[in-house]
Amino acid sequence: MYSEHHRKEKQRLASQRYREKQPKALPPIVPIPDVSISKLAWAAGLFEGEGTIGISGGGKRPYTRMFVSLTSTDFEVVKFFIDRWPGQLTETKSIKNTNARPFWTWRLSCRKAEVFLNQLLPFIRTRRVRDKIVLALKVQSTRTRGTKNNSEGYRAMQNEFKREMQVLNRRGRIS
Repeated sequence: MYSEHHRKEKQRLASQRYREKQPKALPPIVPIPDVSISKLAWAAGLFEGEGTIGISGGGKRPYTRMFVSLTSTDFEVVKFFIDRWPGQLTETKSIKNTNARPFWTWRLSCRKAEVFLNQLLPFIRTRRVRDKIVLALKVQSTRTRGTKNNSEGYRAMQNEFKREMQVLNRRGRIS
């Protein structure tokens, strides 16, 4: 009846049509690292004092993204975080001051940062840092993927989140 080639081509086209009808796959789920309570408490204390929570993008960009980072001249401290919550690691050396020690910055954004903040939240003690975490998690939960889903109302909401985070990040703010 049909040749082998014709049968395979028919199967390929049917398979392609089936895949096109399927919903787009969600981004891969970020694994939750298994970290002991004492290490989470230590990480929360260090992050509370030395870490940064922020929102980047916005303005002319049609999206914003939440991020967390920690900078230290002690590589062991940064290695602790990168070993448990893999993310971006950068080393910076001063060009002007050759006596300055290099420093390392660990950074997570979006879903990885969301996992990290959810793990640390129960151990955070200061209201200002808790407020920043809650705001960052709200940004992540309202975030849409792709620029065509970003209406003017959505962008305005995200830019308002960014302004709120800037207020929380001001130096000298008393809680």
